[in-house]
Amino acid sequence: RFVHADTLGMTVDGVAQRPDGTDQALVQLFFKTNEAGEELFRLEFLQPEEMAGEVFVTNPEGTFLWNPDLVTPLKVSTRQEVFGDASVAETAGIRFANGDYAVAGRQDVEGGLEVTLEATDPGVAFQTAAVVVDPETLQPQRMRLFALGGEPINDVAFEAYADLDGDAYAARQQIASRFVEGNQTLLTITNIEARPLDDALFDHTQLGGE
Repeated sequence: RFVHADTLGMTVDGVAQRPDGTDQALVQLFFKTNEAGEELFRLEFLQPEEMAGEVFVTNPEGTFLWNPDLVTPLKVSTRQEVFGDASVAETAGIRFANGDYAVAGRQDVEGGLEVTLEATDPGVAFQTAAVVVDPETLQPQRMRLFALGGEPINDVAFEAYADLDGDAYAARQQIASRFVEGNQTLLTITNIEARPLDDALFDHTQLGGE
């Protein structure tokens, strides 16, 4: 996520390709930086019908899942898959500039400059990321995400950028699994707007009681 707004809402269309077929989903994402500077995130499924009402919330206490089959919210990892190969962390947007990562290396590669980033916090979902950026705009073009043990997890290609109030954002990204050949997930932002959001929207203790 590259838009510099304290509050943001967007609608995302997801298409997950698998060897045995294709799944589709429509989700709403909400982002907020509160007065304490804490990053808040919420994801709501709108479609398919069997997933409608499922919610993920990330706040300073962790990441929580709620759906109508649960009595209380369930605390999960940011590596938890949300749809297809997209995890909570990837859907929320991996933030490289907030101190979670430090630059470990740079090298010229085909198509741009590759920057290797290592997590400064062991709780970060992806401990290493190799990001290829455009040498002129510094916009990420693609990246590879690695697990704690160094195994590659996903390859992400930023296929299209768009603009909101002068800020660029990745409007379409393709996520390819490094574990299962042929597994790919396409995420396309179909609507985005900066608008006020109440802190209660990101309070996991209120899930299920709305």
